[in-house]
Amino acid sequence: MRQFIQFCFVGVLNLVVNYSIFLLLLSQQIMPVMMAGAIGFFSGAISGFFLNRSWTFAGTSVGIVAGMNGYMLVQILSFAAHTSVQKVALILGSAPEFSQIFGIMVSTIVNFTLIKWLVFKPTKGAGKL
Repeated sequence: MRQFIQFCFVGVLNLVVNYSIFLLLLSQQIMPVMMAGAIGFFSGAISGFFLNRSWTFAGTSVGIVAGMNGYMLVQILSFAAHTSVQKVALILGSAPEFSQIFGIMVSTIVNFTLIKWLVFKPTKGAGKL
């Protein structure tokens, strides 16, 4: 439970990064909504790796290179879920600003599950839940 709360706190920080960059790019009207969403998403993902590695999953034995590779693979899978939800929301008539929020909600669940069990997986004999 502690890890999920910390993950969510890091997620809020990443949300600020993600959504701020998304809105900035959207307001400049220099690229399509989906591209602005992608850049916002991956900006949050990069900050998330370092915050989660050093705080949420502190004590992990996963190195930076291996961890970043696995983390980015999870982000790609999560991004697929994110953009699918965002696209459906847009098709259903959601405002672009809200479509991004719906995508973020789904990707949070996908991210935590895969990051915890695939990237920063607990080692045998690690602390109890």
